[in-house]
Amino acid sequence: MTLLRHKIQELISMRRPDCIVSDMLHPWTAGAAAKIGIMRLVFQGTCMFTSSLKDAIQSPYSPHLKTQSNCEPFVIPGLPDPITMTDHSFPISNPKRVYTQLMEEWRDAELKSYGVLVNNFYELDC
Repeated sequence: MTLLRHKIQELISMRRPDCIVSDMLHPWTAGAAAKIGIMRLVFQGTCMFTSSLKDAIQSPYSPHLKTQSNCEPFVIPGLPDPITMTDHSFPISNPKRVYTQLMEEWRDAELKSYGVLVNNFYELDC
């Protein structure tokens, strides 16, 4: 998709849609939408639980940053029921590591977007 970026931006400019819905892996669409003055919605193919974990570890106040070891338990903030995890059990590798440039671009583009569509339904996260 990165190789098609400029062609897609040209198509968006020519067609002038009302809105862009793009995968979170294509943060450049935030700029394309802003350039022609339309909304962008981010599509995340993960469920709300995964999104909640991602948001929790991206916060500078995340409790996992205060742990002394990868095995020390902490409670994920912002969820309706307490869920205790350790760094070692996170579904991503080493959540304390510095985020790559691409992850920062994804987050920045998400914050500039109108909203987020998540692949989820109530029964999945109950």
